[in-house]
Parts: sequence; C-alpha cells; structure tokens
Amino acid sequence: MTIKHLLTAVLSICWIHFSGLAFAAPQGSASVPRFDMVPGTRTAFLARAVKDSIDRGQVVEATVVIRSNAITNQSIVEYEDQGRGPKGERLGSSRVNTQKYHARRNEIARLKGTVIQAVGANEMEVLQDYSELHVLHVRIKSKMALERLRLSEDVEGVYEIQVGSPVLASSLPSIGQVNVPVEWRGSATTVGVVDTGIDVLNPAFGTCTPTTLGSQGCKIYYQDTEPGVTGPYNHGTHVAATVLGVAPDSRIISYGIGLNGTSVQAINGFNRILLLRNTYYIVAINMSYEFGLPADQPCNNSVFSSVLNDVRNYGIVPVIAAGNNSSDQYLTDPACTSQAFSVTATDDAGYLAWFSNFNNLVDLSAPGVDITAAGETMSGTSMAAPHVAGAIASIRWRYPGYTVQQLTDVLVLSGTMPNTNDARLPYRNSATRRLNLGNVRLNYDITPNPFSFVPATAWPNSYAVSNVVTITGINAPVWAYITGGEVSIAGGPFQTQGGYINNGQTIRLRLISNRQVGQVQSATATIGGFSASFAVTTAPPNYAILPVLELLLSD
Repeated sequence: MTIKHLLTAVLSICWIHFSGLAFAAPQGSASVPRFDMVPGTRTAFLARAVKDSIDRGQVVEATVVIRSNAITNQSIVEYEDQGRGPKGERLGSSRVNTQKYHARRNEIARLKGTVIQAVGANEMEVLQDYSELHVLHVRIKSKMALERLRLSEDVEGVYEIQVGSPVLASSLPSIGQVNVPVEWRGSATTVGVVDTGIDVLNPAFGTCTPTTLGSQGCKIYYQDTEPGVTGPYNHGTHVAATVLGVAPDSRIISYGIGLNGTSVQAINGFNRILLLRNTYYIVAINMSYEFGLPADQPCNNSVFSSVLNDVRNYGIVPVIAAGNNSSDQYLTDPACTSQAFSVTATDDAGYLAWFSNFNNLVDLSAPGVDITAAGETMSGTSMAAPHVAGAIASIRWRYPGYTVQQLTDVLVLSGTMPNTNDARLPYRNSATRRLNLGNVRLNYDITPNPFSFVPATAWPNSYAVSNVVTITGINAPVWAYITGGEVSIAGGPFQTQGGYINNGQTIRLRLISNRQVGQVQSATATIGGFSASFAVTTAPPNYAILPVLELLLSD
C-alpha cells in the first residue's frame, strides 16, 4: 500500500468517526449531560412511607404530582421593562396572558384525567383536585394502583401526607423601612399568608369584622380556614401583621390550616390563593411552616417543589421560613426546595439567631428575634419570612416589569453583608445577605442593555466558544445564570454554575455541539431577567485540505 492509499484510508476513517455516533467529548471535559431514555422507562418517585403502607395491604392517602410539560411549565405572566421614570422607578408592566392561563389550566386537567383513567376509579379515589397546581390528593387502594402511578409517563411522584408545624418592633429601622415615602408602602399589592389562620378583629388589620373584609379601613381582603380549624390564631396573626408592618398599605389574603396543618391542607391554601390571582394583585405568598425531614441539599423530590414552581409561574414570590432547628447544615421542607425563596433569621444587629437553620440554600436573612406585631412579641424564622414578603410588596411598584427572579435578585443584591463577628459565620455562606430596603431605594438597576451572541458552526460533538460580550447598563452586581453550557466571566475559567457579573465586565459561553450534522445545540445566559442564546449548528469537518494532500501525494 502506498503512502497515498494509507492516508486516504485514515481520512476515510476520520470521516466516519466525525460523522457517526461514536464521537466522544474530550476526556475530563465539563460536557453537557446527555440522557438517552428508552420510551416508557421513566418512572415516578414513590415515597417510602406510601409504598410500605401499600405493601402492608393498607389504603393510603397521598399526593400525586403530575409531570409538567412545555405548556404547563410556563409563566402565565408577561413582563415588559421600559427603563426608568422621573422618581427612579422602573417603567413597565406585567399582565396575565389569558390565553396561556387557560391553555395551561386545560392541559393540567387533561394530564390529570389521563392519569386518573389509567389507574382506574376502582383502584384510586380522587379526594381533591387542585385546579391551579400539578397536584392531586388521592386515596390509593391497591398495589396495582401504585404500580400504575409509578409507571405513568405523566406522574412525577407520589408523596405521603405529612403533618406540619409553625416555625415559631424594633426590626423596621434595621431593614431601612422607617418614615418611607408613600410609594414604598405596598399600595395596590396583596400578600397571601398560609398559616394557622388570623384574628380578623385584631387592631393591626384596621377596622375589620368577619362581614366587612375588603371594605374601607380593613386590610384583609379575604380569609378562610380548613374545615375544623378553630385556632388559636396567634402565629398567623403575628405573621400577617408583620407583613403589614413592612408594607402598611398592602392587603392580606389568609388561608388557615391550624397549628398541626397537613401538607394537603397547605397545598389547598396555595391553590385557593392562586384562584384569586386575577382578582387581587398578589405579589408574594408567605408560609412559615415545615414538613418532613431537614435536608442539606435541594429537596426537589418534594410535592412542594411542584407547588412552588406553579406559584412562580403565576408571577408570585413564594417566601418560606428556613426552620428553627439550630442547624448550620439543614433546612426543612419546603424551604429546602429550589423553588422556595427561603429566609433565615437574625437579630437586629445582624447576628444569625441561635435557633435559626442555615446553609447555602438560604436566599436571604431578615430580623426574627423579639419581633413585636399584633400586640405580641415572638421569635423565629416565621417572623423573618414575612419581613421579606412585606419587602416584596413594598418594592413591586418600582419594578413592575420585573420577573420573580429579577425581583428577588434586587432584594439579594441590595442586602447587607453578614456580620463578620458572628460566631456562626464560619459555617455560613458569606455571600448570603440581610434584607435592607434602604439600599433598594438607592435605585438598584439590574437589567442590562440588550446583548447577543453570534451563531456559530462546529464539528460534531466538539467545543464551540462564543464571541465576547460586554455587559452594560447595570449599577449592581448581578448573577449570570447559564443553561445548556458553561460561562466565562471577566476572562475567568468556564463553569456551569454561573456567577456574579459587574457593569463593564465580559462573558463568553461554551458548549459541546450536537453529534448529528445539521442539528443545533444552544446555551443561554440570563442576567437580570434578560436572556440571550448562543446557537451552534453541527457541520461536517472541512475537507478543503484533501485536494492538497492528493496533489502532494500523487504518483
């Protein structure tokens, strides 16, 4: 065999290698994960408590989470940001897209109907259907029913019913919320509270009676409780009054589940509040309850992971107390879910409260020690969370076109850094900040000027790097989120988890192209709610060199 024939054979093998299915990513690379799933093999999560009870021949009540899809897992709220107004406020708007709302609701109902029909009415009884959520409350009657749920492509998980417990006025100066202009008092906003229930006659809520809710002088629009819940309502009353302490012109929607409310009762509370989304401008829902075991990592195998994701898709911030187990490692469910905006407690000096849970899943800290509201003084992360829910209400007017993520980013980025003398600081994530509404009023702007990435082509299953983009138009550090690839900030190393970026700094994206010629792989960067994608089309290797080789190696 001549050298020419040998090289031609090698190049032919290379062509097959690059064009086929065998091409591998570079060894040791941070490649984009690929999941080759055989249809019908994706099974649902089953809570052990549910499975064990069924195995013992018992009939079990449980919650079934329906798997979301592109229609049901989308925000029904459309945001438009239009720069700044004369008072420094962000100009813009948000509105519910009624077409998306009804499409989402109908699709959830269809998916639920498919699951119910597949399991069979004789094997599973639907006790409650939460129309706004991907959740059913059911009674499972047999192993066959549980197995059908496990094998259903439309079921995300089956979870046990859990019994919860509450996570038990000098704070306003410490968060910069004293003698504030009228715009910062939460006018026209509403905050939902899922808690023990509230005493509507408490003077903290104005001149309310059970028959005059929503009237002039009453700060409660709506209140209801689970059947059989009769109080005491001290905890929920204190929580709701704390919200109004921070945002005195806001209004409250309350759903009471008692001192020992269950997970399905809490879910019902969220659903009832979401049903009122088109009647009232609900900006946050606060829940200071804990269910299940503590977790040191995101507990996304939780029914509340789905529930809180639905809340976010309604344009509402789910504010959740971190729990009072004095842990520097664990948060309780649902604070440990990725969808929660979780809040830990500090005293007025900024020291982490001795009782407060804390780990790197916490989003923000707020005052929670000796908080006086509605005529009582209480301590707990339960008291910290409503400070943040009230803060959401107080700043929403300034950022009407901001998404849930953008709005919470404003609170995080404007927060005060932790007290460096805190004895528990070595166990804390030093980047977690303390609520500071005074800083928010300094006109934090985290929406960058529009930016874009130039589309590119690449060989099959190989690295592709975007053009360099300079971020401008922000006046505070903003987290750069990345999906589908890696990001380099200010010339630093490529990484998948993103990071903070400052005005004037640069970003580049990197991804691994698709294996198949002609297919497109994308990576997306999101900064302050603005997103841009880097699209890479897979092309065959360039064989322009072959004629040259043929000439050089010709006989």
